[in-house]
Amino acid sequence: IEKAKAAANRRLSRFDSLLESCSIRMEDPKILESDQITLLFRTYENNPRDGTVLIKPFLLIYLPDDPDMTEEERIIAATVLEARNGATLAFDAPFDLSRGKVGQIVGGTLKGDVTISGNGKLPGPEDDLRIRARNIELTEDSIISRERVAFRYGPHRGEGSQMTIRLRKQTCDTESH
Repeated sequence: IEKAKAAANRRLSRFDSLLESCSIRMEDPKILESDQITLLFRTYENNPRDGTVLIKPFLLIYLPDDPDMTEEERIIAATVLEARNGATLAFDAPFDLSRGKVGQIVGGTLKGDVTISGNGKLPGPEDDLRIRARNIELTEDSIISRERVAFRYGPHRGEGSQMTIRLRKQTCDTESH
């Protein structure tokens, strides 16, 4: 078990620069990874009635799918979603972490305060993005909030009452660690 923890900590260390600004801190988190997504959490609970999974807390790192980018460039350009109160997620296959069978996230909700952040291409905060919202709905191709949203994009700031972010389609399997 100690070797597995050490290996997981080494894999996570590549995200140190991203995780520094996160409000969620986790010791020995559970980790689900794919080519584009790394999901960190402490606990999960399957809901046998509807097949969803409650994950607490929820910290997702989304890497760009650009074959011309190096691993370091993909990490710098990553987007991070945080929900301290957790997320209820639906998968395209039963969630069985004990067997390493997870499937793709096809929808869900992020509860309470949610932060979405990403570093821009320029060094420093000139083109960094930070969004604060509440009670986010996830679909396969979008992130939606129907509540108040505040954002900062470099020096620009704003707020509004709704938000929709369209995502590119992901085509890869998820594996557990």
